[in-house]
Amino acid sequence: MESLLTSRQVADKLNLCDSTVRRHCRRRTLKGIKMGRDWMIPLAEVERFELDPPRPGNPNFGHREKTGNDLDSNSIADTLPRN
Repeated sequence: MESLLTSRQVADKLNLCDSTVRRHCRRRTLKGIKMGRDWMIPLAEVERFELDPPRPGNPNFGHREKTGNDLDSNSIADTLPRN
């Protein structure tokens, strides 16, 4: 059976905050299994993450689809009162 580490153990091993490890698990950049309130992460996954960490920044930046509720700068200017 493969060794599983808690999110706190992974945080200590990778020198990260526990909340950062849990966020990576929620975003699936670090694959783990949610057990109750904690995440259990396979040792092989921790080693993979250590060798190839995700790049910093928002991975979804600039990739959001516009909805009908989105306003552009022209429509905002049109709503402002004119002097």
